[in-house]
Amino acid sequence: TESKLALMSTISTVIPHGHRLTSLNLSMVGCTNHHNFWLRYSTIEKIVDKLRSLKNIILAGTNLCRKSITYLCTYLSNTVEKINLATERVRDSDVRALTNTCPNISFLNLTETLITLDVFPELATTWSESMRFWSLPKRIATELSLASERVRYFQYLEELPQEQFHLLLFSIKD
Repeated sequence: TESKLALMSTISTVIPHGHRLTSLNLSMVGCTNHHNFWLRYSTIEKIVDKLRSLKNIILAGTNLCRKSITYLCTYLSNTVEKINLATERVRDSDVRALTNTCPNISFLNLTETLITLDVFPELATTWSESMRFWSLPKRIATELSLASERVRYFQYLEELPQEQFHLLLFSIKD
């Protein structure tokens, strides 16, 4: 964590296409220039294109630009099972792209993102069988009245037991 963006860019350039790396943590990639979105985009593009065996990727706190998020969610390998996009500017359209790209997601962290309840039917349809850990913005729990007794002892939705999670998904789906 806290890798320098320039170093990540260099690494993404030298990694050969088809490399079998399965887990990658880019959280909190350091960069003193917050406007250097082109370097972030080109780095993400190379990583997504070259690492087709990825199963786990952590991007929380990388301050990705919209173009990077869209590219990632649209072209990420279908082998990905766990993805952490907490604090990024992820929108409903990005999550919809992920449902088409990565059908076997079991871990998804969308804490402090921009998603809304409108995307839940796609989530319920696509990941109801594979999802095991799901973290959503706190305002979603409030909108769903999940701060009530149903999830009284769970600070975040990711702590929701599997049975309650499936009930939540199916109630949203219907």
